Amino acid sequence: MRKVTKAAAVLAAAVVLGVLCALQVKNVRAAGGGLTPWSARGIANSTTALQAEKASLQAELAQTQQQSATLEQQRQSAESDLASLNSQYDTMRRQAGLTDLPGQGLVVTIHPRTYNENGKKKIIRVISDQELLLLVNELNAAGAQGISINGQRLISRSAIRLAGDFVNINNIATSMPYEVRALGNPDSLETALRLYGGMYDQLSEFYDVTMEHNGKMTLPAYQGGLLDGEVAQ
Repeated sequence: MRKVTKAAAVLAAAVVLGVLCALQVKNVRAAGGGLTPWSARGIANSTTALQAEKASLQAELAQTQQQSATLEQQRQSAESDLASLNSQYDTMRRQAGLTDLPGQGLVVTIHPRTYNENGKKKIIRVISDQELLLLVNELNAAGAQGISINGQRLISRSAIRLAGDFVNINNIATSMPYEVRALGNPDSLETALRLYGGMYDQLSEFYDVTMEHNGKMTLPAYQGGLLDGEVAQ
């Protein structure tokens, strides 16, 4: 009797184990089945493709970074060139007299000398355009960095011409007294004018001339036209 009961127990256990195995197989199949050689090969191929794509993207990234670095260098170079051009442009404008020019210099003031005749005050002599030109040339030769006469900035195309009782400077009528401002070393400028028989002696013969050092003055920018036919405003 015991043998029968033991055999029945073994048989029951075998049946239960078989059922459990069948359920496990069913679950695996329901989940897509087990890892077959074909599916393993597919996974390997996908991994290889992903690795190749990753390498390609990394190469593209490196190329993009190189292009970005090159563009940054070009941008910096362009900014440097632009700054250089702006500096050259500003220098050219200063040299052309198109900007205000500050600094130290010499102020030469020329007043008419008068005398009394029949109770009336008369001018001994009216300064000529040629005398003003000689004065300007002397100051330029002495190293003047810029010159103005009665507020009119002189540039390379400025004209000083006699027009009746007036002297036209940059097409603007001017008359005595004349204030000539020259930017530069005031000692050198005055020394050049005071040479024996120089401009100071020539002008002082007919006019009252004073010279004053100015440590801080500004020459105005040229306001005239830059093209033929244009006139000062």
